[in-house]
Amino acid sequence: MNAHRTEPLHLIVGLGNPGNEYEATRHNIGFMLVDQVRKRLGWQNREVQHTADSFVCEGSVGCRKLWLQKPQTYMNCSGNAVAKWVRKQQISPASVLLVYDDMDLPLGRMRFRTKGSSGGHRGVQSVADELQTGGFNRLRLGIGHGENGTIDHVLSGFSADELPIVELVLAKATEAVMAAIGRDVSTAMSLYNGITVTLEQTEIENA
Repeated sequence: MNAHRTEPLHLIVGLGNPGNEYEATRHNIGFMLVDQVRKRLGWQNREVQHTADSFVCEGSVGCRKLWLQKPQTYMNCSGNAVAKWVRKQQISPASVLLVYDDMDLPLGRMRFRTKGSSGGHRGVQSVADELQTGGFNRLRLGIGHGENGTIDHVLSGFSADELPIVELVLAKATEAVMAAIGRDVSTAMSLYNGITVTLEQTEIENA
């Protein structure tokens, strides 16, 4: 028995900003991953509700309810939308997985955590504030540091050289989330933490 087994997931939240102008920016990599997970689950034709200041897609995995959520409140107020849905569906924070960009990780790196601080990420801090706990799961997707300041960097698009890395890391992160859905976050963490995609490699390898 795994003594560190985490609770089954019921809600996967991708953080990002609404609107076409932000769609392909680094800050929206959480949205990108949720879209990939939705495809992997075969939910492309399921209804997407506009509710709780979010786009929400609902389905089941076995006998368990699962929701995919993309808050439409803008990044720094993401917690308002997440808290509305968590309270409406009576979801435990420990059954939530938050997916978001992280400047402290290089592009191509991903890392799970089961709890912790926001690390200065305002969207994550908003969720922690509104849920009144940091006890939710996270999947951080690295976007690296920019040369022109934080805001300009996170709101910039990926370069042509970076796009192959983005595509590969989203594919591998989708696998990781599916492992977390099918088993638990602790198992996904042991299998996928530390995985990195680099330009010099044609395959994903453990860093």
